[in-house]
Amino acid sequence: SIFKSIKDYFRNQLRRGTRESLNQKFNREGDRQPLNVADYARVPLLNPDQLVSSWRERLTPLDTLYDTRMVMLGKREPGVYLVEAVNDQLRAYTIAIVTDLTMINKTAPTGDILVYTADRKSGAPREGVKIEIIKAKKTVAKGTTDKSGILRTHVEKPKVETATNSEDVDPESEVPRDASSSYVVTARDRDHFAISDLAAYSFGVYGGGGEDGEGESEGGGGLTGYIYTDRPVYRPAQKVFFRGILRSAGERGYELPSGSVKTTIEDPNGGKLLDTDLKLTTRGSFSGSIDIASGAPLGQYRIIVKAGGASASEYFEVAEYKKPEYKVTVTTPKKFVEVGQKVKFSIEARYFFGEPVKQAGVQYYIYRTRYYPWWWAGDDDDAGVDEAENQDEGGYGYGNDMVKDGQGVLNASGKLDVEFEVPAADEKDSSDYSYRLEAQVTDESRRTIEGKASFIGTRGNIVAYTSTSQYVYYQGDTAKVMVRTTDYEGRPVAASLTLKFTERKWEATPKQDETGKTTNTYTMRERELASVDVTTNQQGEGSYDYPIPGPGNIYIQTIVKDGKKQYPSSSHYLWVADRKSEWSDWAYGNEESIKLVPDKKSYQPGETAHVLAMLPTDKAHLLVTTELTGVLTARIVDSPARAVMIDVPIEARFAPNVYLNVAYVKDGEMYVHDRLLSVPARSKFLDIEVLADKKEYKPGDTAHYTILARNSDKSPASGAELSMGVVDEAIYSVKPDQTRDIRKAFYGRRYNQVQTSFTISYYFKGHSGEKPLNIAANKRAYQLADFKNEAQYAEPTVRKDFKDTSFWQPDIVTGADGKATVEVKLPDNLTTWRATVRGVTADTRVGSALSKVVARKDLILRLETPRFLTEGDTVTLSAIVHNYLDSAKAVKISIDVTGAKLLDQATQTVTIAKQGEHRIDWRVAANQVGDMKLLAKALTDKESDAVEIPLEVVPHGLKQTAGGASTLTGDNDEKTIALNLPADAHSQARSLRIEASPSVTGSLFGALDYLTAYPYGCTEQTMSSFLPNVIVAQVLKDIKTPSIRGTNDLGTKVQRGMDRLYAFQHDDGGWGWWKDDKSDGFMTAYVVDGLTLATRAGYATDKARISRGRDKLAEMIGARKSGDGQAIDPDTRAYMIYALGESGNV
Repeated sequence: SIFKSIKDYFRNQLRRGTRESLNQKFNREGDRQPLNVADYARVPLLNPDQLVSSWRERLTPLDTLYDTRMVMLGKREPGVYLVEAVNDQLRAYTIAIVTDLTMINKTAPTGDILVYTADRKSGAPREGVKIEIIKAKKTVAKGTTDKSGILRTHVEKPKVETATNSEDVDPESEVPRDASSSYVVTARDRDHFAISDLAAYSFGVYGGGGEDGEGESEGGGGLTGYIYTDRPVYRPAQKVFFRGILRSAGERGYELPSGSVKTTIEDPNGGKLLDTDLKLTTRGSFSGSIDIASGAPLGQYRIIVKAGGASASEYFEVAEYKKPEYKVTVTTPKKFVEVGQKVKFSIEARYFFGEPVKQAGVQYYIYRTRYYPWWWAGDDDDAGVDEAENQDEGGYGYGNDMVKDGQGVLNASGKLDVEFEVPAADEKDSSDYSYRLEAQVTDESRRTIEGKASFIGTRGNIVAYTSTSQYVYYQGDTAKVMVRTTDYEGRPVAASLTLKFTERKWEATPKQDETGKTTNTYTMRERELASVDVTTNQQGEGSYDYPIPGPGNIYIQTIVKDGKKQYPSSSHYLWVADRKSEWSDWAYGNEESIKLVPDKKSYQPGETAHVLAMLPTDKAHLLVTTELTGVLTARIVDSPARAVMIDVPIEARFAPNVYLNVAYVKDGEMYVHDRLLSVPARSKFLDIEVLADKKEYKPGDTAHYTILARNSDKSPASGAELSMGVVDEAIYSVKPDQTRDIRKAFYGRRYNQVQTSFTISYYFKGHSGEKPLNIAANKRAYQLADFKNEAQYAEPTVRKDFKDTSFWQPDIVTGADGKATVEVKLPDNLTTWRATVRGVTADTRVGSALSKVVARKDLILRLETPRFLTEGDTVTLSAIVHNYLDSAKAVKISIDVTGAKLLDQATQTVTIAKQGEHRIDWRVAANQVGDMKLLAKALTDKESDAVEIPLEVVPHGLKQTAGGASTLTGDNDEKTIALNLPADAHSQARSLRIEASPSVTGSLFGALDYLTAYPYGCTEQTMSSFLPNVIVAQVLKDIKTPSIRGTNDLGTKVQRGMDRLYAFQHDDGGWGWWKDDKSDGFMTAYVVDGLTLATRAGYATDKARISRGRDKLAEMIGARKSGDGQAIDPDTRAYMIYALGESGNV
């Protein structure tokens, strides 16, 4: 996780040497004197009976307000010491522990805790140490460590606090909040103590969004949720089908949840469309459906499922769209092409009913963007899940650096090749570039569809990666420069390289601007220091020991020798510091870290992993654990030398991966590192195959599907629960299917959820509360696409039953032979139908499969229309007829228009060649508002086609809305409303809509709770919460309708504010910003005005205090100066006079 990475980074940064140098700088004893008898009388000690030592120490002034200073306590006997410091009325205290005992704590989201106790210097485990875990002053767990120094126990997992309104939180309350308070772990071995605190995040509780692995739930708790819908995008007035699969993490792997799950569906505005309990099946799945209203908001909808204390969610989209009728695909022959070579982009367009788009116009553009290799991918990412076939086009980047454009025409096969020569690279440019072709294809219907693809233009065949063990070195050190070479696919190759070491300095040149001000401009100067040749081996590995010269910045450039070519590849840098530099030892270096090297890339259950541990010190006692959602195994391994082989028996529950963690203590330091061990869960993968009885169907036919489910050993997977959805392939061009691979969801890489902490992480300190700032995130914008009608009628002779989803069933179960059969009645779409099957068994074997079939005719009529017409419009409708019969045909093409006037001849007879197409245009005048129906036919003596499409004609003119408002407060109130319609209102365009909603005033009253808050801070901060509290109280007094929450203790908040204001009042009767500063004119007026409003709201205020404040206010108005002698500006003086008048007579 990010938290773990940052923690480990700083743990390695601040090593022992650094802390020693800090101690040498700051830990000097100050000017000390013994205390006398009079001093003891002035020092009210918390525990005088056990006083060990005392002294008076003179401290020099600090450089800044926030500076700190260390006070040396000297050498002490083992024990826990209370340290108190007193300076007049100021007091502070802390705890210091002197001990040879230390401990490492490992915590899991389940509440499991492993405590390891060891000798602070040698790291040897300590047996018989008494452990006590405390929360909110109560012991919640205790025990004694075994001979390995280990105690495993369990506490109740901290819960994410129920959202408390910030205005109801008292920042000065001393009541502990159990859900978020820390656990304190104490260890005692005779006179030796150790202590650690474990905050909620140590158990994976963050009180907000966390970083989860693929397939992880949002709420933690070991829940894995896999939720999906029948398709990724919907239009208003359509039905959404959804299904989810849930699993809980147990000791032996996944466990089946039971009972019901709370299921909620929210729209983009947070409104709830569904809020119900859905029963889980015997295989841990649930399913349901929801109807999207015709006027539903567009955007992202969210399905939220809660089981126990955990939750999972998934999104789907609602948009207005017009499905494309063909798909444009762009391909390249190779992913990587050397500069100077020619490559062909292949552009192909095919209708979804399977035929090529012929003679269509093509406009294409080629863009160039800088290419960044996926350098952080490595062996650790392998979890045994092969990449599935990319069914949908993904993103290929963006950029406006256009290098070529052109036009063309698709041939009879629907294809066009575009030749492109990869431009030569700049000699000084070490980057490769991605070249992306975007093609826009326009067919006879005049609609344009886009497709794109890209390749990488490379300077050669080899990529080099250069690194060093650290970034900061001292003059005279030797830096090991490590080089790795691969081809562009990431495969190791041997190569010859040149490493160039260059010193970089920046010289300042002073320059005066027009005002005479002098500023510096900096120029980089380079000086070559060395150039060496390096050859990598067959594993692509090589290194060079570089002697570090004088201080400065050294730039390392790697030059690849690829045949006759040489070109720059990666670069690196390092800083060289003088040993006298004050902070030069703040450097990260692997020489102080553990390195774990497994003998294999992946393992199977029953095997033993042999992992070489290379350590920064010798004579180490290693705490070796396997971890995932918790600590799975734990043992101690002794390592006399700086390297040891650790044998890890691989268990079935380790799949798909486990983390080997090695930690040990030496000389007060904790060294820790973990390594992912891949245990691919291939035995948990179902091999699913979807077979249709035919490849092609006619509209309205019934498709017979057979689903075969096999286990990894090819045996039948009986009792597998499958979902199957059959969706128009055109939908995935509107929005690709972004549902995760079900195998990765359950058996993709898992992240280590165990937190490891060291005893030095305990801090004894006070803290002040802070109010959380809730930042609202903007919704993702969506695009408004065209609308395509989807009417459904029963007449079978005319195609009018058009659907986006033709079939959905979430609970198909395979028989003993691993088979299931499904019948699907196809609608009238001419398209490719994509069948998606996802399956799961009771023991969480999972798999998925796709199958595509085509619904088509040999004579096809496509009718292109607008989404709607406006009264008075004259539009052109186009019919494109495709002839795929075995000969040329005379085709009678006609249109029948209802609800509008056809201006051209309704029927034409044309001859269309074999494999040919023809377009006919008709003009239609929409003279009246209402529904319009089009019936187009293409008839031949062998096969015919007909399409019926409804359209809407909307009124012409300016839409006028006449509205009114009325208030109904009683449960049975009635109201009669009279409406005066304009005399020229369109008789067919009138409509009445009644909305019931709170008034603006009602909305404001509904927000009264958010105006209130507990007062805190200085005088101004106290007033900024006290005054809104008083105003809310006045509103509640004057108007009886509004109310506030029962939990909103407004009276307490107002009283708390008055008490604080009284405490802040100065002896002269005025108020300043703080208790001890001078009285301020504005602040005195602010408080007097606020207390006056509180009096009017019915609160019992102290009249004497207000009177004293008024007297001071009048004094400062007369003197025209505040208490500090500063003149009062006119605006402040006016407010002071106003406050004086409002609180009484001026």
